[in-house]
Amino acid sequence: MDKDAKKLNCWEYMDCSDKNCVVFQNKFGHECWLLMKTKNECHAAKKYGDCFKCPFYLLNNTK
Repeated sequence: MDKDAKKLNCWEYMDCSDKNCVVFQNKFGHECWLLMKTKNECHAAKKYGDCFKCPFYLLNNTK
């Protein structure tokens, strides 16, 4: 597991440039899934089906 990657915000790790994202606007990039699980706005969540399949979520929530 890359400990440096865990220090990144989701938009940095996923190389996302959506400045209109609710996670970016609220500076909630370390635990984005907590904010996005009720929203369907995240590009990565749409790509992977939901937040819990996203590589950033898995990086931060697997042992």
